[in-house]
Amino acid sequence: MILVTRQENTVHCETLSLDPAIEKYVDVVRRYCLWAESFPGEPHREMITARLLLSELHLSVINLPPIEFCEDSKSHPLAQEALKSVHERFSQLPVAGYWDVFDPLESCENRPVFGLLADDLTDIYRDLKTHLALFDAGRINEALSLWRFNFLTNWGYHVAGVQHVLHSYFANEQLNLD
Repeated sequence: MILVTRQENTVHCETLSLDPAIEKYVDVVRRYCLWAESFPGEPHREMITARLLLSELHLSVINLPPIEFCEDSKSHPLAQEALKSVHERFSQLPVAGYWDVFDPLESCENRPVFGLLADDLTDIYRDLKTHLALFDAGRINEALSLWRFNFLTNWGYHVAGVQHVLHSYFANEQLNLD
């Protein structure tokens, strides 16, 4: 990675060496975003891709080195057209909705909720892509901080929920339980 800074009409370039766990994570984030923005393929193959990418995302975010949270980090929201396009793409997957419990550690009064796979995959995309722009702008610590914070508070729940759905999808298929 090359960091470019400007001071008094002079451009300084230096090569930064990132922790390999960060490089791996950013690579998976980029691949997930590219997949989300691509033209949908055959539905079953898309489910396989989702399963693999979400597994890699989950593992790579867990393997990130400790990151200090930046309290005043700000990022720009994505355009609604881009989110709509990604959502429409994910709406073509063979599973539309599923039942889940948002926080299984809360009281037994916590009722199951109906989730939509396209909503979850789009929320993951939004959180990843938004902070990828920060990373690409050289605001690496802010991007890592926001990725980690949003994993703990938002997209991590979506990843876990979708992984459960994908596991059920493939288990039912392999056991012929459809």
